[in-house]
Amino acid sequence: MPYRKIWFKEEAGRLTAVLTLSVAALDAKDAKLWESSVEKTASFTPDELVRMSRGDLVLEAPLALPEGAAILEVALTNAGDGAKVSKRVPLGKKWK
Repeated sequence: MPYRKIWFKEEAGRLTAVLTLSVAALDAKDAKLWESSVEKTASFTPDELVRMSRGDLVLEAPLALPEGAAILEVALTNAGDGAKVSKRVPLGKKWK
């Protein structure tokens, strides 16, 4: 997600955003096989954020895909303003 699209709240001289990363594995018929979510806090000084503002925020979370997973649904929600971005990613044969 581009930093410029994230709503940050100022707290003690830092800019902070609380983001929830949700991931679901679906089978070929869209039945949910597995899901998980993790809350992450991104916190930067104003100078750090200016330096990184042209890039994207990358959050990593471990996942264990179940057998038969054909689609991965990923969503990122910002607790500050409720903004949500999501994507469906078809998985190749290497994941089965």
